[in-house]
Amino acid sequence: MNINKKAFVQQLVDKHHYTKKAANELVDDFWDVLRDNMEVGNTVTFYGYGKFQLVERAPRKTRDFRTGEEILVPFHYFTKFIPGQLFTVAARTYEGDKRRGLI
Repeated sequence: MNINKKAFVQQLVDKHHYTKKAANELVDDFWDVLRDNMEVGNTVTFYGYGKFQLVERAPRKTRDFRTGEEILVPFHYFTKFIPGQLFTVAARTYEGDKRRGLI
């Protein structure tokens, strides 16, 4: 199941009794601050949850699938999320429940 932003905000409203406006602003503010840190090259770590870091991808050659022409993709940075222990345990719990037929 995929959860979009609207459903995520609704879960905050239901679980923590935020107003919809406050929950929406909270989610937006979180991503704004995270993006601001990525723009200046900071690694953002949430102990137990994981970290967001910039990783440099080396230049590489590839083919344009339309023309078959070989092109060079220059080096660039991308954001990588490395899950922490809490997310790893959650994924293993889901995996175990699915294998046991509970999901």
